[in-house]
Amino acid sequence: MENWKIESDSGIPIYKQIIHQITAAIANGTLAIGNRLPTIRELNRNLGVNPNTVAKAYRELTHKGLIDGRRGFGSFVKMDRPVATDQSPVTPAIRQQLPQMPLPVPAWTARKQIALVQITRYPHGVDSDLSAGVIARRAAPLHLRAEVQYVAQSGDEQIFDELKRIAAETDGLLLYGQADLAVLNRLADQRVPFVVLGNPEGGSAILPRAGVIVTSDMIEMGRVATQRLIDLGHRRIGFLYGRNEPGMWGDSWLNGYRLAHHAAGLPLDRQLVDLWADDPLPGQLPEKFADWYLGLADPPTAYVVPDSSSVFVFLRDTLRLRGVELSPRQVSLGGRHSVALAYGLGDWPLVAEDMEALLAGALQQLRVALDVGLLAPARLLIPYKLYNFTDVTVPQPKHQPRQQSRATNKQKDAK
Repeated sequence: MENWKIESDSGIPIYKQIIHQITAAIANGTLAIGNRLPTIRELNRNLGVNPNTVAKAYRELTHKGLIDGRRGFGSFVKMDRPVATDQSPVTPAIRQQLPQMPLPVPAWTARKQIALVQITRYPHGVDSDLSAGVIARRAAPLHLRAEVQYVAQSGDEQIFDELKRIAAETDGLLLYGQADLAVLNRLADQRVPFVVLGNPEGGSAILPRAGVIVTSDMIEMGRVATQRLIDLGHRRIGFLYGRNEPGMWGDSWLNGYRLAHHAAGLPLDRQLVDLWADDPLPGQLPEKFADWYLGLADPPTAYVVPDSSSVFVFLRDTLRLRGVELSPRQVSLGGRHSVALAYGLGDWPLVAEDMEALLAGALQQLRVALDVGLLAPARLLIPYKLYNFTDVTVPQPKHQPRQQSRATNKQKDAK
């Protein structure tokens, strides 16, 4: 309770702020089943909240099945069903009060069977960062036995049926790949314990009805990548990415790109932002975009490229054919370090996903869900890693994941 905070000027009813903070504490294990909650009088004294307001919050929590009031003894965490929050947002100041990972790990003894399910258009493909061996090593300390399975990216109905089948054979699911929001909502309705590694399709601004999304802090990655180039003196910075879906990787990086420009007082030029819907083809799209950039009256002097693979390689090679040689001081890349190495870009500046931290956070969240039931809808933002950022002084990310609540916009029912 010492970390609880009420914002009287936030516009959010105080009783809902109390509900959110208690729900978050239950979801992440700070309040365990059987723990006694502060009395109405204690909250009134310590937070200055009207007793009737506290009583209203406790009634709501009792109605949701999260707490149980015992006359003469107080209120206790009950949680005989999955934790769920309403649509109200958690304000930034309250969000900072939420306990952050790494969560206190209880002495788990019950061994559980989980499946990391990769939903992919390439069945049986191998992701070196999420191989069976890597999963097993990370899962063992949490008393989890892990297997890797693949589900072909197809229609929602087929994907849901496959996930439901796998769930019936295991205790919980760690989902990775093209997990659709509608499928996640159906899993939540079936009370299947799951955690999503990465953003679900359908936009990351909306969270499923239950379950935790563990993903990289993509907006901050885009901001840091752009800020580096600004600090190096560049004022005309191109942005190049494909498959720009709202709330996903490229869109989030673009928001970070915009934030860095705004903080530096630089105008945003739409001519410097190139996006397309499909993968680039050698000798076709790269030529188009290279010619577009070079044809501007004031062309870019540097580039932010969130995809450290073929996108950048094609751009670099196409510009080279036109007599423009890019140096590492003109580029900030994004993505995975393993992918950058595979494309021969190991010496280029890179803001990379921390795959080990992502996996560790997702597994720990799933272990908690297996013990206490489906967690409240939330997003856990994992810090990044910097490679070859030696030409500017960039603060290393604090390795404390940030927890976000459910989005402010109302959840739409899956069709």
